[in-house]
Amino acid sequence: MKIVQLICALSIYSLLIITTGCNGKVNESGFGSIAVPPPPAAAIPPSVLPGTSNGLLDDASFFYVGVDTSVGAIAHVHSTLGFNTNCGINKSDTGNKDIACIVEIPEGDLYLKDLELKFNAPPGMCRYMDRRPYWFYNHEVGQGPRTINVTITNVYNASGDLTPGGTSQTCTTIDGVGPADPGCDSHSEATSSPASLTSTSTSFKCIYDRTAAGGPNCCFGAYTLNTTVFEDRSAVVPATPSTSTTTPSLGNWGGDYATCIGGPGKTDWTSHSSGIPNPVTSYTEAGITDKQIITAAGKFALGSNVHGANYYSGAGGVAGSADHTHTGFVGNLSSSNRPYFMAPINDRSGSGISQTQDSFEFQCLDSAYEVKHRIRVYVREWDTYPDYLAYVSSQGVAVVPDRGLSPEPGTNCNAIANVGYLCNDFYDNDDFLNLALIGTALPGPPLRYDMSVITKRVSYFPGLSY
Repeated sequence: MKIVQLICALSIYSLLIITTGCNGKVNESGFGSIAVPPPPAAAIPPSVLPGTSNGLLDDASFFYVGVDTSVGAIAHVHSTLGFNTNCGINKSDTGNKDIACIVEIPEGDLYLKDLELKFNAPPGMCRYMDRRPYWFYNHEVGQGPRTINVTITNVYNASGDLTPGGTSQTCTTIDGVGPADPGCDSHSEATSSPASLTSTSTSFKCIYDRTAAGGPNCCFGAYTLNTTVFEDRSAVVPATPSTSTTTPSLGNWGGDYATCIGGPGKTDWTSHSSGIPNPVTSYTEAGITDKQIITAAGKFALGSNVHGANYYSGAGGVAGSADHTHTGFVGNLSSSNRPYFMAPINDRSGSGISQTQDSFEFQCLDSAYEVKHRIRVYVREWDTYPDYLAYVSSQGVAVVPDRGLSPEPGTNCNAIANVGYLCNDFYDNDDFLNLALIGTALPGPPLRYDMSVITKRVSYFPGLSY
């Protein structure tokens, strides 16, 4: 499988999230068009990923995370401190330790084979262990409006009959802000549904609810709909007083996180609360040695390594580029250097969104459930096997994991039928940047935002088809 040819002129820095490839196919996720579909599940090898680790496997004196060893170096695990620095904490170490580690894997192996993360805690070191999986928002999520005020006006003729076509709707406010047009269709998060309008009711649609298009409902929160029915009898003969009645109704936007997230926290995790992965806690006073299996993205035919390759520039606190740095979508209330689908910060109207889990995290806890030590693991995929071998043989000096998309340094791969194709066969987190994604306030009142910017937000979520 190959990414569409260079003629598509992909440019992440220009923020051109390509949705139509050179072959004319459309990828609704905004992650570009892929020329060849991923291999079917039946063709994927059932074996887990073999590889070398960091020399700590089966060393009972370390709290560590590694990859099982076998013949052939197909994975290398190390601390972010250096190529030869172990991904482990010695039982004899004093003080609290917090380390980040990287699992280096060629992209094809990560896409086609399951990855086993082996973890160990020596007896007497950790009273408990907490494990947390990598997960992200696969679709755009947001809090729906909390208060909607509408007025339905019924106009009667001189005979006291409802005038044909005399029923109309006016949206007064949404969350206290008066929209620029009746019907609320200019609002960034909710629109009315005129087809369902009757003389006594109306309904609204949240922008994060895409069930009508076959997608998930990712709109969360409760709301109050205040419906005022104004009976306009000013034309009735003899004179009859007009009436106005307001009826509040409570509702919930009904979002389901289970359908909106992606990553191993969705596919390989057994404990969830309202669709969000829970930490898994084990009693480890007597020690523990176990494995966490990360199912290969190819087994779900996802066409992307975003599923398991959670590494991004700056992961684990390592100095990196500012490619992912972004502030709150509306109001600049906070900031993050994580990919947008890991930390969207705010939704379209400025409501806060909880951050996801960007690492495979292992916590060593004491009897009071306080964190003694922590290991965070990031999986980085390599676009070409020669680059990976150069990295291993140079012991971390030659580092070119990414090739094929601007600003990545390479273009063509030296393989049969690959001339003119990009080396980057499967997307990862650093292929998608978050530039110019800040809502721009327009002159007001009322408070409004530049919709041409706001509507780009949906393009920064993978939209993988699990």
